[in-house]
Amino acid sequence: MKKYLSMLLALVLVVTAVPFTAINASAAETLYMGDADGNGKVTAMDARTVLQVVGGLKVVEPDVLARVDMNGDGNLSAIDARWILQTAAGSRELVPATKEPTTQEQLNDILHRFGYVYDAEQNIFYTHLNPWQRYFGFTDLYDNAAAYTMMWYMTLKIDFEYNDLLWRLQWWKGQYGVLEGAELGVYTKKPENVNSPFYKCAEDEHLLEMYFEYYHTAADYNNANPLFIRYEQEHWWLTGFKFGVCDPEKNVLKAYVIAWDEEMADGIEEGLRNVTDKNGNKNGFVEYKSWMPSVLQGNNFYIREELDDGRVKFTVVWKDAGYLNYGDPENPEGETPDEPETPDEPETPDEPDVPVEPDVPVEPDVPEVPETPDEPDVPVEPDVPEVPETPDEPEVPAEPETPDVPEENGTEE
Repeated sequence: MKKYLSMLLALVLVVTAVPFTAINASAAETLYMGDADGNGKVTAMDARTVLQVVGGLKVVEPDVLARVDMNGDGNLSAIDARWILQTAAGSRELVPATKEPTTQEQLNDILHRFGYVYDAEQNIFYTHLNPWQRYFGFTDLYDNAAAYTMMWYMTLKIDFEYNDLLWRLQWWKGQYGVLEGAELGVYTKKPENVNSPFYKCAEDEHLLEMYFEYYHTAADYNNANPLFIRYEQEHWWLTGFKFGVCDPEKNVLKAYVIAWDEEMADGIEEGLRNVTDKNGNKNGFVEYKSWMPSVLQGNNFYIREELDDGRVKFTVVWKDAGYLNYGDPENPEGETPDEPETPDEPETPDEPDVPVEPDVPVEPDVPEVPETPDEPDVPVEPDVPEVPETPDEPEVPAEPETPDVPEENGTEE
């Protein structure tokens, strides 16, 4: 997750800061990159000065520090001293230094805080040697978050044991938000932590020399037309990203890594042969043989080359899309769907029975003609009722008798 966030922050700064297609450097007249003492020449004494600064034996001015930071990563190291020696010997180009910081240097001063450097010549971004991400190690959980951070890429893991450490070389190629590109990572952990998902980013004494060419498609690879190149450097996380849209299943990565000795080389070779696909099945790389038919060589192969100094160089070509896939829009969890079961053939239905012909109905009986009913009898005329008799007049009652008048009683005085 940390590399995604830092990359997005860096891109915001780049887009809002300057139009980096217009970046140009103004050369100084007499000073060159690597000229620590400012005498107009690059010699072994300048490399010695760098080593003294790295060892804390000497302090120089900021403008001198900028002039001897050969790889532009913002940190002095033995790598800068070696580049100065190569420049003094003529195997590296003598590059003029600038008195005032260029626009690119100002831009990189901003990007450096997020772990990145901008290369104006190739128009790419890459990580410097000591970004803040280095202190957080690595775990597969970062890859599992790809689907949620606009990433879609392929990755392969080369695991081996060497010098009492468990090593992992993990490579990526594909889409990183609005960028496409690739990464080569070097990680280690102690054998007693074999079950731990966490790795340490390789320390300075475990850096490996690496290089890669990134091709947008297989056709570009066949035509030797890389989109960009990350040149050889001792690193733990060699990266390169460029604005563009790609299909991770069609990218091609051609890279090399240099093993310190035969023992490490054997471990790397075994790791390459034992790489597994996204289903956990062995799908290792094949060693390239000039006589081998391409159909047997396959899309993924390596060349093992013994160097004069006892080191071993592995050149690896990775085309195949069959490795771990993170962030695929159609399969964001990176899981391989089960093959659908073949449905059973449907049963052939039985032929329908032929229906029996219906019986011909019997003709209905003709109803009999109803009989004519007899004429009804004429009813007898009803009797006429008799006239009622007139009642007698009531008798007049006799007049009542008048009552007698009562006698008066005497009054007391």
